[in-house]
Amino acid sequence: MRVFSYTSGIMMGLAWWIFIDACNVTRHYHPDALQVKAQLYLPGIGSTISFFIIAFMDWGALNADEYSYHGGKMVRYQARALLIFAILLSITCISLAGWALSDVYIDKNGIKGVIPESDYGGVAVLLQCILIFVASFVMRFARVNEDYI
Repeated sequence: MRVFSYTSGIMMGLAWWIFIDACNVTRHYHPDALQVKAQLYLPGIGSTISFFIIAFMDWGALNADEYSYHGGKMVRYQARALLIFAILLSITCISLAGWALSDVYIDKNGIKGVIPESDYGGVAVLLQCILIFVASFVMRFARVNEDYI
């Protein structure tokens, strides 16, 4: 099971490394060190939040009954709603990253009048979100139901 958690950690680190590298490449085109706008870093943050929700979730609660969990009658529905929220958040972030790639980088609309010279930044943001999404489910296989935080 450790192989899955190591793989997930490597994928998560690689995703953020790709994003930081894209920020560094973008910095060479523009003198302003803070050229990364919200369209580019918010999908990665949202995907990371989704990763933590999926990784730290008690998967036994998805099929829980009132007698095995002392959280009330709605434990299974709350757990399922949390899982659906996390997956929808991650898919929304992937969609936003794809939109940023197509609108800002491929169509050359730019952000606030600054048109990027390379498409690497948009590809990096999309790849970051996809890697984090995959890493969240790889991490899910690393945890068994008996593990608690």
